[in-house]
Amino acid sequence: MTKAVPPVEATGTVDLDNIRRLFREFYDPLGDYPCFEDFEIERAGLPGGYAPPDRCLLMAKDGNAVAGGFRTRSVVAATR
Repeated sequence: MTKAVPPVEATGTVDLDNIRRLFREFYDPLGDYPCFEDFEIERAGLPGGYAPPDRCLLMAKDGNAVAGGFRTRSVVAATR
């Protein structure tokens, strides 16, 4: 049986460093694609455009281990 791991908001330096690592793990196998031209700037500036109150960065943690992460964006902003 798979264990459910509830997401938590990424806050603070340690969490943001973990999110940066997850971004890197996602990006590296993809290589240099034009849609990622500002990747390093975005990664360095986290939370940047994913900051509350309209957006957030979430992580799945199993104890102290980071199991994954994702970002959210405002439904209102996405429909404009």
